[in-house]
Amino acid sequence: MTDPTTTPRTISARLIAKLESGLAFLSLLCFRRPWIALGILALLTVGAAQAARQRLSLNADLAELLPSSFESVKDLETLKQRYGGIGYVGVVASHAEPDVLRRFVDDVAPRVDALASVRSVDYRKPTQFLRDHALYYLDLDDLKIVHNRLRTRFDFEVAKRNPMMLDFDDEEPPSVDLSDIEKKYEARSDQAWMRTQLDDEYYIDVEKRRIALLAKPSKMSVDLAFSRQIVGEIQQVIQQSEPTHYDPNLQVQYGGNFTKKVDQQDMIEKDLNTGTIVALVLMVAYLLLHFRRVGAVALIMIPLVMGLSWVFGFAAIVYAQLNILTGFIGAILLGLGVDHGIYLLGRFREQWQGRDAAEDAIRIAFGNTGRAVLIAAFTTAVGFAGLGMSEFRAFREFGVIAAFGLLLVVVAYLTCMPALLAVAVRMGWQPRSAKAVQQSLYARLLAKRPGLLLTVFTAFLVFSMPWVSKLEFNTNFRALTAANLPSFQLDSVIDGLLGHSQTPVVVLTENREQSRFVATTLRERKAASDSSTIHLVATGDDILPDQQMEKQTIIQDMRKMIDRLASEKMGPDDRRKVDRMKRLVAAEPFDRQQLPDALGRMFFPDRKDVGDFVLVYSSVDLSDGANVSRFAKEVRGIELPQGGHASAAGEPMILADIFDLVMQEGPPVLIGTVLLIFLTMWVLMGKFWRACMALFPAMVSLVATFGLLGLLRIELNYLNIVLIPVLVGTGVDGGVHMLTRGASLDLVNAADRASVPIFGALATTALGFGTLLMAHHLGLNSLGSLAVVGLAANLFASLVGLPSLLLVVQRWRATRA
Repeated sequence: MTDPTTTPRTISARLIAKLESGLAFLSLLCFRRPWIALGILALLTVGAAQAARQRLSLNADLAELLPSSFESVKDLETLKQRYGGIGYVGVVASHAEPDVLRRFVDDVAPRVDALASVRSVDYRKPTQFLRDHALYYLDLDDLKIVHNRLRTRFDFEVAKRNPMMLDFDDEEPPSVDLSDIEKKYEARSDQAWMRTQLDDEYYIDVEKRRIALLAKPSKMSVDLAFSRQIVGEIQQVIQQSEPTHYDPNLQVQYGGNFTKKVDQQDMIEKDLNTGTIVALVLMVAYLLLHFRRVGAVALIMIPLVMGLSWVFGFAAIVYAQLNILTGFIGAILLGLGVDHGIYLLGRFREQWQGRDAAEDAIRIAFGNTGRAVLIAAFTTAVGFAGLGMSEFRAFREFGVIAAFGLLLVVVAYLTCMPALLAVAVRMGWQPRSAKAVQQSLYARLLAKRPGLLLTVFTAFLVFSMPWVSKLEFNTNFRALTAANLPSFQLDSVIDGLLGHSQTPVVVLTENREQSRFVATTLRERKAASDSSTIHLVATGDDILPDQQMEKQTIIQDMRKMIDRLASEKMGPDDRRKVDRMKRLVAAEPFDRQQLPDALGRMFFPDRKDVGDFVLVYSSVDLSDGANVSRFAKEVRGIELPQGGHASAAGEPMILADIFDLVMQEGPPVLIGTVLLIFLTMWVLMGKFWRACMALFPAMVSLVATFGLLGLLRIELNYLNIVLIPVLVGTGVDGGVHMLTRGASLDLVNAADRASVPIFGALATTALGFGTLLMAHHLGLNSLGSLAVVGLAANLFASLVGLPSLLLVVQRWRATRA
């Protein structure tokens, strides 16, 4: 027969009892030795804060969201090592006449180029060079056709001058028109990039009166200090050039990778700083209203700040950098952490019977309620740890920091708050007494009409469920950026002036033959599909044509014929064509050393060997995840004849991997996280039904949240999706505390007493996240939107759904018994 003292339920009860007694012992130890406890905690806090200040930084680079083992990350690093900085500082001048704009960039370009931080300046296309050397870019057979036409015209002109040939007077002279040849090459994909260089010598839009100048830095934009330096130096050069002296209306804007990095970093820091200050002010105001004691605010906020310092110290030691997701960990833990302080101090106030019984109040508050706090925090931490299993670096680091961070905040409350209470009580402070009053309207309604409340909540849930299907996931990466900043909006303007994207994908190859093979393959892929994502393909092989010596022989023969033609006797149209032909045949063969700087820098950095990369420009908006994934599939995986495959490098490849990884891992990771939370809750609560009831507010409010998001057209994205375990955690908090109170009181009184701290905890969390709605950064703003909707659903489920369900079930069981 099984020993009843060893059943799983009894073992669980024993563990819970030991946990409660252990927490009571720890809190009493800190209460009895407050100065020793505070001294040790202060040393830990100072050390953590120092580590965070010295080592921790924020890096909003999207490449930081993936593990370094990913091929796209490795390829990007290879690209940086080979060719230095990627991207530009873009300068766009506007609102002046085209001639004024050209003069302005002609003047400022040499000054920008003289900066030590600038590797090169690109503001004029190699238009004249490409036009003058057009014959060398023809295939040998086509050049022979042009030669034959010229020979025919030459023979006609010679014969016409011969006095013996009298019948030429009425004969139409053979044409030297090359329009058919030009049309043929306009349709060729290997000439597409060069055609973008032939319209105007400047990157200018005459109609819209805009012109662009691109400065290529000598380092990478990952170095934030360098990015600030070069952007500042270029802005200073432009300001010293006094643009309004060229035209009073002339305006200058700045864009490009480096400018965007600086602007986004500044916006994130400003939004976070502003949001944190406003959140703290609102939290303090609410805590004053809730506890009616100034000291209560200090008792809650000091351990919270201490715990957050430990969290950032932990992050500094383990990761050294925060990415665009983990950068918000402070705001998230601020909202979650303050809940625990409200629960603990609220229970202490409730148990306070005077200074002589202070230790009893500590024992109950930090033993019983402390157990509920620790169970809720540990369960939420397990949920965060589930994200830590993801291969997606952003999720993994967020999960690890959030899990450990939440537990550190709880440890700060369980140790620091009792010590602070001891000091406060000895100085004569005491909490505002919890007066014995009649049941609240909430409790009376719950006692009389639990079925009605459950019906209302069920109706709310049923109403929200159909809208879940309307919830969308925003795959546009602009949701992660400060896309509303002028430097981000200037991207499309600069791309339009260039005729293509500023930052193509670079396919890395080892030699000219590989480059030619890759370029041909990509062009074939583009031609094979009307839905191809490829716009242009360009390589050094395109601008260094083959068979130049053979072509030179033909061109020299053409020059001799041109020189002997008497163009002054021709009609205006023929004379113009012959004059153009004279310029064409005057060109000489060339190699990479003789290319204009604009071409040489683009295809042969530092005049390195020919053909070690191919530039691929997209025809679709690469800020959209689905588009960038299609583009990556089309550009990647080209098998080389010699074996192996060509690697495609660039930020779009990073974005494609992020999209694919989130789509692949997101659902199973989130489902696994919820299952881990449930299993943990089952173990800690001891009973299956208690675990289900504790999770009830979290699960039903999550369904309601998704429905409300669909109704309000608030989208999930790569950033705010990490709030899902946060919302589960806040729901678990409410459920655990309601059930913990219900174990020692009847359900109505338990709900009545638990409702105030539950409301306070969720309200302060909502205040913390709600301030993000003021953020200009789209990612931060989306966090605030999702949090406010989710916390409102949590509050309804915790204070209406769960207690009414428990009471209905309890009374149903009683009637059956």
